[in-house]
Amino acid sequence: MFTNKDYVLEVFKEKSFSKAAKNLYVSQPSLSATIKRIESKLQAPLFERSTTPISPTEIGMQYINTALEIKKCEEDFENYLNDSFNLLKGEVKLGGTHLFSSYVIPPMICTFNAANPYTEFKIEEHHSKTLISLLLDGELDLIIDNSEISNENITSYRYSTEMVLLAVPKGLTVNDRLSRFCLSFDDIKANKHTEDNCPRVSLEEFKSEPFIFLKPENLQLTGSFKVRGSYYKISQLSDEEKAKGVIACSAGNHAQGVALAATKNGIKSTICLPDCAPISKVEATRGYGAEICLVEGVYDDAYQRALQMRDEFGYTFIHPFDDI
Repeated sequence: MFTNKDYVLEVFKEKSFSKAAKNLYVSQPSLSATIKRIESKLQAPLFERSTTPISPTEIGMQYINTALEIKKCEEDFENYLNDSFNLLKGEVKLGGTHLFSSYVIPPMICTFNAANPYTEFKIEEHHSKTLISLLLDGELDLIIDNSEISNENITSYRYSTEMVLLAVPKGLTVNDRLSRFCLSFDDIKANKHTEDNCPRVSLEEFKSEPFIFLKPENLQLTGSFKVRGSYYKISQLSDEEKAKGVIACSAGNHAQGVALAATKNGIKSTICLPDCAPISKVEATRGYGAEICLVEGVYDDAYQRALQMRDEFGYTFIHPFDDI
């Protein structure tokens, strides 16, 4: 009865037989037949197929909850066996913002797997608040982020320290007040700023100065600044344009911004991504409510496909940067 529980769980997660079949690498007829065999044993339907998206029946929801409990027991027992034989085998769920999930975590996994090939990793990309929430809920085992976490239920370790050199215009009077922190060009060439006894200055000291400071974009819901331009553009569309929907092409960040902005404005969005785009970007974009169109090739191919669909369906094209 629960032998093929993963099939049921995948349909429940995707709310679609076609999407679940694609994720499971099986044909949709094969998936449907497997679900029907389970329903035949139960003598009751697991899903209400007349709704869009499909939803579980009352019995289906009870089956899903039981399947999740069984899956958790299986994972716990497998981990117990691995610990008993001192094998670093199992699955580790990692999370990070865009920078870490794209550029920091993958090489770390490669290095670790070279010595421990039986450990599997899953990477999820979210903004900082979501990462912390998933960690606390047990959905993630480890996150790598640049935000300070002060929670007694989370153990934090410093992965690395990043050094920032601040160039201050010579004419600002703050230089006199903070002269003890000033470094000359020769000091920097001599790497004095890397020495432990080199004094550090807080950016708070410059809060009243005419500086442009970058916002903590990792706290944005999409983990990127690009949602701002997308949201403004979409909010200015006419009712007729909103009714037809929007389309965009992107390799990741712009895609998520458009998807979220469109969903917030209650309109349909379609995103064309190259099929080489990171899975985390594709899933995040889908999670924000967009319909995904994976295009074979590179970004330019996705761009041309988006323009074709714009002309074919009357969508408004949301350009990632050229919209003046």
